[in-house]
Amino acid sequence: MKALSYILLIFAVAVLTASPTLAADKAKTQTVCPMSGKPIDKEVYVDQEGKRVYFCCQDCVKEFKADPAKVMMKMKEEGVMLADAPMMMQSVCPVSGKPIDKAQYVDYKGQRVYFCCPHCPDAFKKDPEAMIKKMKAEGITVEKAPKKTKS
Repeated sequence: MKALSYILLIFAVAVLTASPTLAADKAKTQTVCPMSGKPIDKEVYVDQEGKRVYFCCQDCVKEFKADPAKVMMKMKEEGVMLADAPMMMQSVCPVSGKPIDKAQYVDYKGQRVYFCCPHCPDAFKKDPEAMIKKMKAEGITVEKAPKKTKS
């Protein structure tokens, strides 16, 4: 009976110490297109949710953009490790896509969002959470708003 308990204890320790190794072995870097399964082209990619997703061609990029959340979840479930996307400072208006004018901005929940003209903030204010989420999904760093000083 003691021998069986000892064997079970050794087995349990072996399983517990092997688990981190198994998890690390399961994770893999992206080598194939998530849409077609073909080898990736490092020149064809989308930055999504702070990660860089590579594709084999522009057609697969279009397919990905139809439902990126579904594809990202599938890749996560498959243990695909995506590279971090380089963060970019805001250079275009989140409403129009035109270059920003730093004189046109809205401070929202401690974040400063810039616009191209005085009209775009109104569109932003209709759904600021969605606009900021979209910007971050595109790898854009939203600037922190300066703290207001008390006079």
